Amino acid sequence: MNDQEQQLEAILRGRGLAWAVDMFAPTSEAAAHYLKSLKDLEKYIEQRRLGKISFFPDTLPQLLCISPYKADAFLQALVSIRSTPMLCVAWRILQGMQIAAIDMEYLQLSTFTLRVVLRSPYNQDEEYQSDDINDAVFLRHLGKSMVDDKPFFDGFYALRQR
Repeated sequence: MNDQEQQLEAILRGRGLAWAVDMFAPTSEAAAHYLKSLKDLEKYIEQRRLGKISFFPDTLPQLLCISPYKADAFLQALVSIRSTPMLCVAWRILQGMQIAAIDMEYLQLSTFTLRVVLRSPYNQDEEYQSDDINDAVFLRHLGKSMVDDKPFFDGFYALRQR
C-alpha cells in the first residue's frame, strides 16, 4: 500500500467510513479502488473543461481542514455513488452549483436513468446522466425543502456526521 492509499484509508476510517474499507476482501484493495475513483473524477472534470484538480494529496486533505462537513458529504459520495458523472455532480454542488432539474426514469427490469442539471451563479447549465441504479443513493444526500409552497433541492449533505 502506497502513502496516498494509507492516507486515504486513515481518512475514511477517521471520518466514520471504516465499513467502506472493511467491505473489501482484502481490505488493502479499498483505498486503491477509491483513489482510482478520484483519478477518474479528475480526468472527467478536465475532459468537461471544468478545470484541473488534484484530489490527492491536495484538495481532499485541505477540504477536511476547511470544511469537515463538506468533506464528510463528499467522502460518503465517494464510497456510495458508482458513476463518475454523479460523483462530479456531488462535487459541483459542494462547490456552490444549484440543482436546476432532476429527472429519474425507472421501468422495472428494463431501464433506469438519473439526469441532473446544475446551474452556475452565472446562469450556465451543466447536465449529467447515469444509468447505474446504484446512483439513486445520490438523492438521499440532497437537502429538500419548500419555498413558497414549491419544491426546492438545496445542497448536498452527509447522511450523518461523525
